[in-house]
Amino acid sequence: MAFVIVAIVSGWIAVQMVGNAVTPASIPVLTAGEVSQRLTTASPAPTPGPDKSAPTKPTPTDKPSDKTTSKPTSKPSVQPTTTSSPRPTQTQTTRPKPDTVVRTVASRGGSVVAACTSGRVTLRTWSPAVGYRVDEVNRGPAAEVEVKFVSSSAEVQLKVRCVSGVPTGQSEVDDQSGDDD
Repeated sequence: MAFVIVAIVSGWIAVQMVGNAVTPASIPVLTAGEVSQRLTTASPAPTPGPDKSAPTKPTPTDKPSDKTTSKPTSKPSVQPTTTSSPRPTQTQTTRPKPDTVVRTVASRGGSVVAACTSGRVTLRTWSPAVGYRVDEVNRGPAAEVEVKFVSSSAEVQLKVRCVSGVPTGQSEVDDQSGDDD
């Protein structure tokens, strides 16, 4: 019993030492209320001012240091142009996204994760049961998809189709004992 207490206390001390090394005491730990209070009373972040190192344009009160000045031209050399972005086509703005229903379907030979979208089924993943391996896969998208799971004594063909938009499976078993799922 004393050994257990010593182990627990030693573990607690080690955790405290690691915690202090990771978060030094100079960083205060705040409660949720303190964080909320500081967020509500905090002033907004200052916005950066103009860059003091950038040259400034002379104002009308500034006098040029050199007496030679160039006269501005009356017309700008480049005319401003306006462009418009192309409008989206009607199909881009009104086409709704089809609903997808995802479901796991299991059989004696293994299971699949299938998805139905717009009446077509697609196998996303498949996994054989213990003692089985995957022999063939038709993953779709199609009206019906299938996976064949094979063991040393049986063959299970799992077919999946969409019934009312939901992946629904049916398995056929071919083995020596005559058991069907």
